[in-house]
Amino acid sequence: MNWHERRKSTRAHFAVMMDWLVANWLVLLFCIPLIHILFLSSFDGEFTRWQFAARLFFLPTLLLEIGVFILAVAAGLNLSKLLKDMRPITRALLFGWLGVLVSSLFYADAVLGLAIRGLSFWVVHVLFLAAAIHLMRLDRSNLVRIPSLLVAMPLASSLAGLAILVFVYWTGLNSGFRWDEDIPGFTNLRHTGYMFAPAIALGLGHLAAWPQKSPRTHMFLLFVNTTIMLWLGSRGPALGIMFASAVCVVFFPQMRRLLFWWRTIGTMALGALASVFLPIPDSSPFGAIQRFWSKGTSDEMTSGRSELWAETLDLISKKPLFGYGAHQFQFVSEQAMGMLKHPHQSFLQVIFDWGLVGGGMFLSLSAIFLNKAFCTSGASLTTKLVSAMVVLTLLGFSLVDGIYFYPLTIAITAVFFVWPIVEGENIQRNDYQKN
Repeated sequence: MNWHERRKSTRAHFAVMMDWLVANWLVLLFCIPLIHILFLSSFDGEFTRWQFAARLFFLPTLLLEIGVFILAVAAGLNLSKLLKDMRPITRALLFGWLGVLVSSLFYADAVLGLAIRGLSFWVVHVLFLAAAIHLMRLDRSNLVRIPSLLVAMPLASSLAGLAILVFVYWTGLNSGFRWDEDIPGFTNLRHTGYMFAPAIALGLGHLAAWPQKSPRTHMFLLFVNTTIMLWLGSRGPALGIMFASAVCVVFFPQMRRLLFWWRTIGTMALGALASVFLPIPDSSPFGAIQRFWSKGTSDEMTSGRSELWAETLDLISKKPLFGYGAHQFQFVSEQAMGMLKHPHQSFLQVIFDWGLVGGGMFLSLSAIFLNKAFCTSGASLTTKLVSAMVVLTLLGFSLVDGIYFYPLTIAITAVFFVWPIVEGENIQRNDYQKN
């Protein structure tokens, strides 16, 4: 084979790889929990510096976001055109919010390293959002494949959860292992809820939207994810799921079918029962149901969040306009003790970080996307239902936790905003071409 033939063969292989990545980047995102387990685990709890940082900030997701943006650029993403296509008010809000992010680099009382990190993280999220829009628009035939790809998320989270369960019993319930901080893949036991919440929401949305499409598979995955989520002690996802279900019941008739409720209540009740019977380590925060029944005072019920929220409101009152800057919370709040990286409440986090001005712009942008995705887009009702279950579950979860500090839940929220928007554009375009 001569040089020209080798070059032609290399280009052909590159084109095949690009096509595969364009078609399957969503699956890679949904499988992030498995990547956490594979690369960010240690049998003895001794982690390398890069493992510790990657676990703490969910860096595999951040790196995947960067990779998806590079893929989109290679596939023809034009940021200038994307910005030009925006409505003027959306573009003004976006640049205004980014301006507040940049200005935090110059706050006299800000930790510069944290300000740079916060700016970098959010710029990556914005670029990922642009990439997701472009890649979904690029090959519109891939939109019909998305429902078949969705099973990857609950499957990956259930496999990751089972791996943690095996690790716990292999290590030994009475081993003295630091369960709070050193479980496989996550630097905090509560962070496991960040993978289970969207996975369970997706399973519920799928069972409601497509009741005849692989119901046994989704019911089984729903059972596994519910069992392990509650066994690990996460309660926030349950609140998010109840919030999303209450809203979706009102707006989506599929959520009011008796078959759906028989399936989901029965499956999740069995999962909750199984979580109670699974043995848990001594003197550990495992067991969400056990922890719920053992709590007495309101402060115990909120795990100290009420005091944290009260302090955050006081801090906001001292710098109400432009806030303290992203990623500054742990060194501003006394309640954070230099450890907690967010106030465990999304709206408080947004206003604390960027004040009423920058936070207001961010919330306005979020409201525009929410309206576009679920009110004005021409997407199918099934697409809107599944997306709404995921987005609203994460929103409800964020009312008691800092899930919008971490790349995984931010990226998943972005994807399920974009899907109904792009599908709606595709349907409108097809209708226009027919006419």
